[in-house]
Amino acid sequence: MSAKDMSVIGAMVLNDGLYNGNRIISEEYLKDMLSPHLKLGERFGFMNYGYLWYKPYDDKEVYAAIGDSGNIIYINKEKKVSVGVTGTFKPRIFDRVDFIEQKVLPAIDG
Repeated sequence: MSAKDMSVIGAMVLNDGLYNGNRIISEEYLKDMLSPHLKLGERFGFMNYGYLWYKPYDDKEVYAAIGDSGNIIYINKEKKVSVGVTGTFKPRIFDRVDFIEQKVLPAIDG
């Protein structure tokens, strides 16, 4: 999957399960998918975890599907942005969220 494909999935999540005006994921499942079901420990940055989606912050609408080798789909609902990244990265998964928020988002904001 390319970074562009990942950002399209993120955009679909941002649009409440719609892609090009077509319903792909039900709003009910999407809400359940992003809802925290487990609080992770220090190794995972104390993030919340849903159905393959992490919620790095308790008080922000930020979600991330984080995979092996640095792959991440990052969604920030407050900023209405989706970012897809592929590649080799640091060993701790929350570092990818930090990278996007510290390096990518400022470049998008201008």
